[in-house]
Amino acid sequence: MRTLLRVCSATVLLALFFSRGVGWSVGVVLSSLLTAAVLVAADDGMRATTRLEGVAILTWLYWGLSYVSNLVEALYFQVIPVLDAKRSVVAGLAIALLVACIVVWSRPGRSREVDGRVRNAAHLWWRIPFLGLLFFVFYMAAGMAIRPWIISFYQNRPLPSLGQLATLQFCRGLLDTACIFPLLRKWGCSRQRAAWVSASIFVVLCGWGPLLLPNRFLPDGIRFAHGVEMGAAGIAFGIVTVWLLLKPVAAAPEKPAIDRSHFVA
Repeated sequence: MRTLLRVCSATVLLALFFSRGVGWSVGVVLSSLLTAAVLVAADDGMRATTRLEGVAILTWLYWGLSYVSNLVEALYFQVIPVLDAKRSVVAGLAIALLVACIVVWSRPGRSREVDGRVRNAAHLWWRIPFLGLLFFVFYMAAGMAIRPWIISFYQNRPLPSLGQLATLQFCRGLLDTACIFPLLRKWGCSRQRAAWVSASIFVVLCGWGPLLLPNRFLPDGIRFAHGVEMGAAGIAFGIVTVWLLLKPVAAAPEKPAIDRSHFVA
């Protein structure tokens, strides 16, 4: 019941924020609901943290993925004016902080004992750059799949070369990894749960959440195509991120029982 209340409270706040600029629509409600749900799921998966830590982690997660990372790409492809992007980044930080406060401060108390089912992986020096490379691979594969539906929209715009695109998406992959890394460092549930929460985070915060909102820069058909693209890429990237950054902890071997039947009192 408490979880439902947290999701509903965050949904209402997000819907009021989004509706200021685009009015009320089914897309606004769905975007708000999905965003609230993944943030609550992320908070519920963390082991015991202070409320300030939880707010900081969720704020960075939401703001970094939905606003900073997405707007970097939008600016690169000249889809949105610079002034609008600046306003969106500032407003996004404010709403991310408010939603994080609602989600974290209304959560029930939790034990401060550490759940030992997962541990953070070692050798991050190669794992994080490798995730940047994989982000580019997933992005390109999903982008090529939807190319027939979006080429007419982008054909009159100056498009980057393959090298420039690779650099952009590699850097976005590093940024997206940095956004979810603090959450995974504090993860306290199973690796399987981390995988589906991570996949949901990338699908919603990087794709469906922003793309469900009507805007004057992207037509409905283009937003739908990009939603499919980010859904496929987000699922793949979210699962691989957990696979590379979280490792299961082997269960301690059980001590064999001592047969006392041959002892004589």
